[in-house]
Amino acid sequence: MDIFMKNKLSVWLIALLVILNIATVSMFWINFNRNPMRQTPFGLQPPEQRTLQFLQQELGLTDAQIKLYDQLRQAHAKQTRPLLQNIRQLKRQMMDEIFSSEPDSGKVVEFTRRIGDIQAEIERLTFEHFLDLKKLCGENQVDKLQELLDEFFRRNPAPGQPGAPAPGYRRPMAPPPGGNR
Repeated sequence: MDIFMKNKLSVWLIALLVILNIATVSMFWINFNRNPMRQTPFGLQPPEQRTLQFLQQELGLTDAQIKLYDQLRQAHAKQTRPLLQNIRQLKRQMMDEIFSSEPDSGKVVEFTRRIGDIQAEIERLTFEHFLDLKKLCGENQVDKLQELLDEFFRRNPAPGQPGAPAPGYRRPMAPPPGGNR
């Protein structure tokens, strides 16, 4: 092959690659714009919106009920956020204790006791949150709420409970659900 044939072949290969790249980008662009559920630039709604839509759809909540529940949800988040930050800070202090020159197991016991107390408070607040949601619901909505919670705990059993994965089992990574949290 002489130099002119090599250059001609190179030009054709580059042109083919450019066309393939344009076609690929175009397909991504078309699929991105075709998705009717897209609410944000990346095609996902914020988790809060998905939760509200899921509850409205599954429980048949009215717009007024959804508005009240959103206020309850925001209040619950405002109450639990500092508690979760406290737990994170205590865990950080506990891990820092590992690397101290003389780790104090008494401090670790105190950290774990405080973490447990805070977690108990979070669980109490969560119970009250669901109790408030129940109060918002009508009679048939309460039945649907109970079914949803039963399904949640059946799908997520505690270790050692019937239906729980075997010890050492790791769930395969799955995409997050589109309609709920």
